[in-house]
Amino acid sequence: MRKYLQFNIGFVLLISFIVAICLAKNVSFWVILLSFQILLIQILVAVLCRGIPQSLTKASRENCYRLSGSISPRRESRERKALSELRGKLNTVFVIVALSGNWLALMIDTHVIPLPLASESLAVIVFYANSWREEISDRNLDREYATWWGQEQFGNSELLEQPHFAKTSFPILFGLTLGWIMVSCAFIRNSYMRTMHDFYAGILSRSTEYLNLDIGRMQE
Repeated sequence: MRKYLQFNIGFVLLISFIVAICLAKNVSFWVILLSFQILLIQILVAVLCRGIPQSLTKASRENCYRLSGSISPRRESRERKALSELRGKLNTVFVIVALSGNWLALMIDTHVIPLPLASESLAVIVFYANSWREEISDRNLDREYATWWGQEQFGNSELLEQPHFAKTSFPILFGLTLGWIMVSCAFIRNSYMRTMHDFYAGILSRSTEYLNLDIGRMQE
């Protein structure tokens, strides 16, 4: 119970810290993105750990007991360490996914469209479906894109007709993002299945080791 309470307090503090960063003024887009990723990774790892098959958690708990029925602190420590290693592997998987996503985001931000501008423009298109062109013009988002792209010679209305804005940038952004999501989901699924297999194999190996040790002691 104490460990569970400490985990929840730490989790709440992490959420509070990240929310404070997101609400602060003049915070870099990348700082907010990284903060959100850290929070999301912790949530996903916690969810996956809670979703471990009950048969595995039961077998892991049974490994903590000797044949006599008494609990072994050493075995309990090893089982906790195995679970901790499981969490570490899952964290590593999501960190790899996050790093690949950040690399893709950096490429888009550098060569396609600045991500803060893209996110604001997408929000305008979603929430102002019938008048998004006018809204983009009123907010000077087209001019910001023109300045970034080096096409200041185009007028506001003319820029919206250029292929590098909504006609090209957003389809590229959507395609790259969709491709990354599909590859990431496949990688996470395969990594999770392999991690669970290794966790199960470790439980069986330790169970056999403990059984042989207990039988040997009983025969002495």
